[in-house]
Amino acid sequence: MWFVQSSTGVDMSGYAAGVVSFDIKVENYGANTDGMTMKIDCVFPCTSGDQSIGKVGDGEWETVQIPVTRLLSGGLNLATVNTGLVIFPTDQSVALTFLLDNIQWLGAQAGGGGAAGPLTLYEDGLAEGWTLWDCCGGATFAEVDDDDEHGKVFELTFGATPTVVGLRSETAINASAYREGTLEFDFKEVAPPPEGAVWRLKVESDNAATAVDIPMTAGGNPEPSADWRSYRFGWNTDLLRVDLSQLRLALFFPDWGQADGAVARVDNVSLVPPVVQEIVLYENELSSNWFLWDCCGGATFREVDDDDEHGKVVELMFSGGGTVTGFQAVNGVDASVLANPALHFDFKEVAPPPDGSQWRVKLESSGAATAAEVVMTAAGNPTPGATWQSYRYDLATDFAALDVTDINLVLVFPDWANSAGAVGRIDNARLVSAP
Repeated sequence: MWFVQSSTGVDMSGYAAGVVSFDIKVENYGANTDGMTMKIDCVFPCTSGDQSIGKVGDGEWETVQIPVTRLLSGGLNLATVNTGLVIFPTDQSVALTFLLDNIQWLGAQAGGGGAAGPLTLYEDGLAEGWTLWDCCGGATFAEVDDDDEHGKVFELTFGATPTVVGLRSETAINASAYREGTLEFDFKEVAPPPEGAVWRLKVESDNAATAVDIPMTAGGNPEPSADWRSYRFGWNTDLLRVDLSQLRLALFFPDWGQADGAVARVDNVSLVPPVVQEIVLYENELSSNWFLWDCCGGATFREVDDDDEHGKVVELMFSGGGTVTGFQAVNGVDASVLANPALHFDFKEVAPPPDGSQWRVKLESSGAATAAEVVMTAAGNPTPGATWQSYRYDLATDFAALDVTDINLVLVFPDWANSAGAVGRIDNARLVSAP
């Protein structure tokens, strides 16, 4: 087992939306078929729990990134982290040698340019670190199979004894990164509570230090019925009084003492971050997760001052060799956090490419696992000229082959090996939520 440890707990709450990142190379897994396991501790006995990461770095260097949301689901308390990384062979009966480098915690922007992903509590099964819980013995619960859309769900059956029941974290989790987001779940009423009673939602922090108890119809949510319905509650509105730094319970039940005979099913319970409106690559300067890049030495780039409207911009100058150039992400960007993601930028042609050559736009995922390329005039965009013009491309249609969850390169260039003398300028490059 290898670890790096602090003498006291460190508050890492600012990384709730990010990743734990490291490079690893295992010289020879030999008979070890189970790979490696990692965890993060938060002063014993607090821990994220063991997280299997498989046979990573098998004979060659590999960058591994673990979403902090996954560690939170396992029970990590970000306020008291005392090991930056603990890593070991899953099967410790087999000797092996592994190398580590570039161990770091990356915040939301560096870890992907977007917000934290959803923190799932239940989806076709309980998330690690979460259990079904009944406060007072007045209900039973079980996981059951429902329709094709929902699959496995949990069912709550109430008797006459007053109780509250639902999901409980084994240890309090710090979900502060979701304060601007929502708590969401699907709910179906199998049998209604007694007449006059209503279904309720209650959320509590550790030891009930803070809590909110509201009717399930609060915030404009629908009346429960025999059909599945979706519910959404804002942490900054409906659930404002809950201390998200110590989240412990999410409960679903009828009015206290008025539940006999009620039965409900719940699925897809998650904390959802706010909708991201845009991921900026360049606007008067490079965003911290992006840098300028040229694949093959056939172009140079620099930042220059343009007109009053645009200020500082990126200038690309091509010498004629085959190359592609533009923006590269430090870590692949997940554009699926955007609603209907689109690429937008402003472009000005300072000097045209040779006759017959046209400007092109190409997007790639990490390691060129997926890529898509279009001419700049695709999707009704204008022909480049000596004045600034705006360009917009719908990722789902114009770059359909691209994995939008892992965008690593955004490139602008003339036709391959037909670019000598071409110069272009780019500004206001961003991934946006299209209307």
